[in-house]
Amino acid sequence: MLPARGPPARTCGARSPRRWTAPPSGRPPQDKAWWLAIPLAAILGQCFAWFYLVRSYRLLNRANYQIVGALEERLPASPFWRAEWWALGDGNDRSRYWPLSDIEQWIPILFALAYISGFLTAVLA
Repeated sequence: MLPARGPPARTCGARSPRRWTAPPSGRPPQDKAWWLAIPLAAILGQCFAWFYLVRSYRLLNRANYQIVGALEERLPASPFWRAEWWALGDGNDRSRYWPLSDIEQWIPILFALAYISGFLTAVLA
């Protein structure tokens, strides 16, 4: 058979190729950007819960250590309550001991600030 001459025949449902055009900017339109407030509220709620969870565990541990200290006062030796805390400067010398719960409580705050700044950057930029 001889090949057909002229424009190629269209097949069923075929379309001519269109050129892709980029959106005018890489960010969502202003009316759509405020929808980001919904996941921001959820994430900030998680940061709030995380902060209070760490705080709750810190208070619980403090109470547990007071109980251990009260029990050690009745024993002939007090390796934790007196000796360990004495070696750490009674927890007041930051060069020897920095309570982990103090550091842990800053982490959810820093995450919340990062999320808020990212939200504001997306909305206001």
